[in-house]
Amino acid sequence: MVDHDVVTFLGPREPWRPASFDDSIVPGILTGACPTANRLYKSNLVDSAKCRFCDFHHEDIQHLTRCEGVRKMLGNPGSVFPEQPHFLTHGIFEVPQYILDSIYAAETMPSLPGGLCHSDHFSLVGCGLVFNKKHVFTRTLGAAVVNLQGEVVWHFATLEPWSCAVKAELWILLSMVRKFSKDINFFTRCAALIQTWERLKGLTVLPLNTAYLDLWSEIFHLIGQGRSCRLNVFSINEVEDANKKIFSGLWKLAKDEATQVAKTAMPVPPALVKSWMQHTAIQQSWLCRLSKLLQYVNQDDNRQHGLANADHVVDNVDARDEIDYINRFPKWDWHHAEILYDWNMENAPCRPRDWGYSDAMWIETLIFFQTLKWRRAEDTFVSVYELGIYFWLRVKSPPPEVIKGFSGRFINVVNWIRHFMRVVKKQKIQLFPNSATFLARKCSWSGVQFPYGTIRGARPWVSHETLMVFARFAHSLPECGRSADAWNRPYADLP
Repeated sequence: MVDHDVVTFLGPREPWRPASFDDSIVPGILTGACPTANRLYKSNLVDSAKCRFCDFHHEDIQHLTRCEGVRKMLGNPGSVFPEQPHFLTHGIFEVPQYILDSIYAAETMPSLPGGLCHSDHFSLVGCGLVFNKKHVFTRTLGAAVVNLQGEVVWHFATLEPWSCAVKAELWILLSMVRKFSKDINFFTRCAALIQTWERLKGLTVLPLNTAYLDLWSEIFHLIGQGRSCRLNVFSINEVEDANKKIFSGLWKLAKDEATQVAKTAMPVPPALVKSWMQHTAIQQSWLCRLSKLLQYVNQDDNRQHGLANADHVVDNVDARDEIDYINRFPKWDWHHAEILYDWNMENAPCRPRDWGYSDAMWIETLIFFQTLKWRRAEDTFVSVYELGIYFWLRVKSPPPEVIKGFSGRFINVVNWIRHFMRVVKKQKIQLFPNSATFLARKCSWSGVQFPYGTIRGARPWVSHETLMVFARFAHSLPECGRSADAWNRPYADLP
């Protein structure tokens, strides 16, 4: 059984945090869809199934994980979980058998200790919770009840992979009505439990779609319904202000007790689960780089042809550096065919009468946008900082200062691009496709974050070499250009 929480863990998912690989490649790796030589040979795409990195062994995914030629380029993937048959080759982590045995042998809910209590009135504060909720197969439910004197009356925890905190609260209710034969006042902070209680307490027949219908049915069978009901459920948030602090403190005691017993019910420590996730993320990252490496080898001839006919040959980098940059910025259009970029700016805007800058600068900027070819797709984007670099590489002359204080620095180029876009927008002429939108207050993310200013829904074509120059420049900035201050570099530092 595949542990989906471990396998799909790809590190921090927030777009403003850096990632070392493209998570869109992972599904192909999990299903064995890497373009190895044996797969390509079966499809008549290559002449031999020999390994392209050592030229000796039969190249399949099993060989590539231990190939010395691959390890020299990508490092040693290691063998952290030798008992996992598909971890090294596919990044798949399976649920250990002892975890499944623990789930099968998990305890059912016990009753409150002691026999039936006939006290006339009883008030209790309880808390039910889910512990380690990010991992299904070691998820536990904990429940605890304290009396008004702050004494723990009952606690219980068990391994419950597919349950929620409401079930733990229902355990408390059911245990109480089994234990006490008279009136019971129960105080909790579980809003879902209180809402369901208010909906059901006046009914004579419970709806069949009620969650945990078996538990609710036994509870109402024991307490009665209508005026004869001997159970009252209260929200601590609705208690009078004079008593709210007391009940909140009692609920905190119950929560702490429920957390402690839930920890003891886990079959493994939480730190071990986190280590599974981290090692799986590292292995998936290595496999992603391997997939990129195989793609690079497959396209090597086409790439060399593109280098010879490039419009802007600014710098050369070796193959390993290219792979590192491609992995660093996985969302960019690496090796995309120019024919895919089928949108050009058609109408030329007129220079406004109140244009306060030179005619030459208007023409230069307009020509820059007119020569851009755009590819339209919902999942594409381009940062205004990226456009600024492409503008600089083409014009190689500083634009006028739009905002004071940035003269002689790259931020002035970005400000100029923004200013030109605002001026043209007033004339209702599109600089980029209609399907794209300029989001002035949105960051863009491609393995790293770029500051505010993103055109989402389209991306311009540039040569592979120009894109690589931009990647090297962005990589040289502090935190890869995460903040606007990182881009505030003098013109002498620009490529």
